Amino acid sequence: PELKHLAEKLNSNQSGRQNINLNGKEYFLTFDKMPINNWTVALLVSKKDLYELVLNTEKTINDIYTDIYTKYIKNFLIIFIVGVVISLLIFNKIIIKPIEVLRRSVKKLGRGNFDIKLKEKGIREICDLSISFNKLGSQLKEYTENIEKQKALETELKIASELQNSVLPKVTDEF
Repeated sequence: PELKHLAEKLNSNQSGRQNINLNGKEYFLTFDKMPINNWTVALLVSKKDLYELVLNTEKTINDIYTDIYTKYIKNFLIIFIVGVVISLLIFNKIIIKPIEVLRRSVKKLGRGNFDIKLKEKGIREICDLSISFNKLGSQLKEYTENIEKQKALETELKIASELQNSVLPKVTDEF
């Protein structure tokens, strides 16, 4: 009865799709009438085979997608990590090292070494600090030299005064 109904449908001028059960197996049928010669073309495919093909294709696409996605994530992470490492190296060279040099130089300056000169290069703020540090060192050196000269002069005056007092007679009311 089902085959008779199917044959009637195929002989009519209709087109369509239909699920069919033949000998306990599920099939998918699609058919259409060709206008050129009035033939009916039909395609009968086992649902199991059709879905297996679709599932295999879906699995293949999912595998490809997962592989591409995984490679994309790995590449992104590698590029990100390399970028972070390069950024840290640049940050270290441009900011950390000059500040470390400045810190060590300030310690030396604090111990009395006023002849230290920093390189006046790098980012603007570090360069400004270096210029100010060099100026401070020069001013402190000049100031300490002036103090030493003043101490030497005071010492000479004290010695001269003592010498003068010992050589010259004391002036008293008796004269």
